Amino acid sequence: MFLAKSLQSIFRIIASIVISLLQWLLVMLLGFSAPVFLLLAFLLLLVAGISGLAGLAPIQTILGFAAAGFVVFLIPVGGQWLLFTADNLKDRM
Repeated sequence: MFLAKSLQSIFRIIASIVISLLQWLLVMLLGFSAPVFLLLAFLLLLVAGISGLAGLAPIQTILGFAAAGFVVFLIPVGGQWLLFTADNLKDRM
C-alpha cells in the first residue's frame, strides 16, 4: 500500500514537471509565431477583400483566400486553447 502511494506521488510530480515544460514550450512557440500567423491571415483576408471589391478574381478564388486567412488565424487560437487545457490539467493534479 505504501509503495503504491509513493509511486503515485512520484508519477504526479513527474507528470507535473512534464506538463510545465510543455507549457513553457507552447508559450515560447506562441510568442514567436502568433504575430507572423496573424499578419499572414490579415494579408490573405486583405487580398480577398480587395480582389472582391475590385472584381479582379472569381468568387471561388475570393472565398478560397478568405477561408485560408481564417484557418491561418485559427492556428494561434488553437495554440492558446492547448495552453489553457494544459494549465487546467496541471491544476487538477
